[in-house]
Amino acid sequence: MRPAAFDYVRPRSLEETLAHLAGNRHARVLAGGQSLVPLLNRRAARPGTLVDINAVAGLDVLRWDDDALHIGATVRQRRVELDADVRARIPILSEATALIGRIAIRNRGTIVGSLTHADPSAELPAVAVACRAEVSIASAAGLRTCPAGEFFLGANHTSLALGEMAIGVRFPLPPPRTGQAWVEYSRRHADLPLVGVACELTLTAGGVIADATLVCAGVGPRPWRVPAAASLIGAAPEASAEASAASPEAFRAVARAAAVQCEPYGDARTDAAHRRRLVYALTLRSLETAWSRAGEQR
Repeated sequence: MRPAAFDYVRPRSLEETLAHLAGNRHARVLAGGQSLVPLLNRRAARPGTLVDINAVAGLDVLRWDDDALHIGATVRQRRVELDADVRARIPILSEATALIGRIAIRNRGTIVGSLTHADPSAELPAVAVACRAEVSIASAAGLRTCPAGEFFLGANHTSLALGEMAIGVRFPLPPPRTGQAWVEYSRRHADLPLVGVACELTLTAGGVIADATLVCAGVGPRPWRVPAAASLIGAAPEASAEASAASPEAFRAVARAAAVQCEPYGDARTDAAHRRRLVYALTLRSLETAWSRAGEQR
């Protein structure tokens, strides 16, 4: 199919972009287009105006400051995937980005575009929540930031209001002695995962878990934070089962709790029971991987 007719504009500044969006309920922003263009072709999206932001100055910035990585709205996924500093300092972001579609998709698709598309099965929304990322949002009224945990409201639905656009995302650097892991399962290479799990574990100097975060993709309308992860805080996984609640059995207990507490859905790709089994297996694997990586920094 061909897209329905629309007006096309290619602004050169953020101010011009926001002027096109202000009060326009039928405007859509185009960056990489890897999510939007298929919707246009199926006429699942019928914007009156397509606002192409690829010529807007300042949105293609990949920048570090003392405690965070800033990614502009037109930064391509492949650029983040291949960046050596990202791989070394926020490895979960590089790891997850490398699994998005195929290279051709990542050469055009953007990090921020994946977040605003808000597919509940996609890698980057879950990773953003696990990493406590913040989305930078602009409108004619000014700028605001939104924590990733509050940005995703449902399937393909975010907290962006009329006239707003996401201009970037900020990923804070993980604390010292932090291990991260992204694991996923898909039926075929380059497919969206049936389930994915993001894990971040931070240890004290003595090897005790100071913070634990687990976030699942593919089990609900938005990234799901696993409540049972909090039970690992204060435990020391290297201790024996008799001395500590964070033995390998405790990792399995958290994985079992996640599988029970989640509310997966069935669809054309698989059923809810299969997703529960995947939650258990991938949660356990992500915990073990993140723990191993955190231990390497001690």
